[in-house]
Amino acid sequence: MMNRVPSPQDPVRRAAWKIGLRVGLASLLVLFIVLIAALVFLIRRAQPAERAQRIDLPGYLLIDGREIYLAAALAALVLVLALTAFAVYTARKAVRPLQDAIEQQRRFVQDASHQLRTPLAVIDARAQLLARLDADGQRAVELQSLRGDIRRMVSTVENLLQGTAPVEPTEAVDFDAVIQSLSDELQVLAREKKVQLSFEPGARVRVASTETALRTVLLSVLENALKVTPAGGRVALISTVDVGSAVLRITDTGPGITAETADQIFQREFSASGNGFGLGLAIAAETAEQYRGSLTLESSSSAGSTFSVKIPLSKG
Repeated sequence: MMNRVPSPQDPVRRAAWKIGLRVGLASLLVLFIVLIAALVFLIRRAQPAERAQRIDLPGYLLIDGREIYLAAALAALVLVLALTAFAVYTARKAVRPLQDAIEQQRRFVQDASHQLRTPLAVIDARAQLLARLDADGQRAVELQSLRGDIRRMVSTVENLLQGTAPVEPTEAVDFDAVIQSLSDELQVLAREKKVQLSFEPGARVRVASTETALRTVLLSVLENALKVTPAGGRVALISTVDVGSAVLRITDTGPGITAETADQIFQREFSASGNGFGLGLAIAAETAEQYRGSLTLESSSSAGSTFSVKIPLSKG
């Protein structure tokens, strides 16, 4: 039996149910108060006229019936106002999941559009390369790589269709192996742009992450580096180990990042505003943080930028 994937509409339904239930209870309470007040009024009206006459008795405090009605009316008014305030408060509290659901849907669309772009670009570039190859052996190698790209794209689609699933349990992932794999895959894009892409392995360790998450982080940063680097430039990857973490430094020869935007490039709102950075860096930073890692901008100038990805070492 297949497990039901939570829908973004579930929080909306729950919120609507909460609002309906609480408003209904508040309405019942108001109705109960009104009925009690009406009952007291009818009982008072049914009393004999002689009992309603004012009698002065020593040691007793006599209250006029009109004072009782006025006090009851004021009390009812206060209760109604209190119930109204309570209803407004509970309604606002209950609709918060609506905002979360809208934000979740927005992020889902952004992530899907971004994460599908690079695999499709790689597939298109490989297809163009295959059309120019003559040697059957070389074609076979490129076709095998093409199939790997397709499998990863299918996996990405399946993950996205599950919505915002919880963070997967960590596993021991070969840091340099994933970087080398991505470097090899992106060589075709680098060649198309006439950019030199190099990797200098040095970590040779395993990190506490998942291969999918690590690929998401690294691919987003590498894609950004290739995007901003002009023809004839280079992108250099160097992996090291530093205080319990594996570190990958990505250096490009792009135009650099201004000081005004350096603190904003990892924010979704800024990345989605059409400034040229795209969502890649924001997605990468969020994914790295989910696995107790980080993505930072180490330096930037008109000669290029250097980003640093840190992922904790596996204890296993």
